[in-house]
Amino acid sequence: QWMNLDENGVVLTVAYLFALHDIGKAHPSFQYSNDEIRQKWEARGCDIQKYYPCKGFRHECRSRIVVQKLWKEGAFPPKTARLFASVLRLHHQGKADSNEGKEPDPMWWEIVQELEARIRSVFPPEQIKTEVKNCDALGAVLTGLLVLCDWVASSKCFGTCDAATDDAFCNWAIQRAEETLQAYGLISDLEDAFPYGVSFDEFWKAIPREQMRPVQIACEKMEYRKSALTIIEAPP
Repeated sequence: QWMNLDENGVVLTVAYLFALHDIGKAHPSFQYSNDEIRQKWEARGCDIQKYYPCKGFRHECRSRIVVQKLWKEGAFPPKTARLFASVLRLHHQGKADSNEGKEPDPMWWEIVQELEARIRSVFPPEQIKTEVKNCDALGAVLTGLLVLCDWVASSKCFGTCDAATDDAFCNWAIQRAEETLQAYGLISDLEDAFPYGVSFDEFWKAIPREQMRPVQIACEKMEYRKSALTIIEAPP
């Protein structure tokens, strides 16, 4: 409702946004930070000293600048484009640095455009004709979801793929995503993955009853399971 799209449109658009989250890594200050990769760029005649070393370069800050430039042609309404760009900027919230590096040579912009085109071909976003609603809430939801997706896809459980084509990679990723989300308990074949009335130690089998903390014992006696949100105030 906030994005003025149907469910399929939301899925495709959010997938497109999230697939762009690391596009700021297509920048010499990031690429040259790895010795092996830097040598490959140097062999291609790139001016290494112009961009390296770049202290405090943050790829997520660069991602925000890149997507705003990509979307200048009107991919999204202005306010919505700024919101989406901010979500990408925040996917490493704890980092204090905000150095997006100097504007690179035109070659790098061509690389960025090619990456975006490939992403768009896999996840074609729906056109959002009017500004999204409730920006604060939508931004919070998208940021939290992006952080979760980034951790899941970067985990050892998800693995790595050496597929030669985009199609082969997508087929592999769909299968691995299903298996990984199942393994983490984020999706389940059970009709009720979080059954009501199960005791704490039954649900969290790694924590024996005798090792439960006082606040856990107290909460177990409450009717908190019936509520959508529980606020617990207790000493750390």
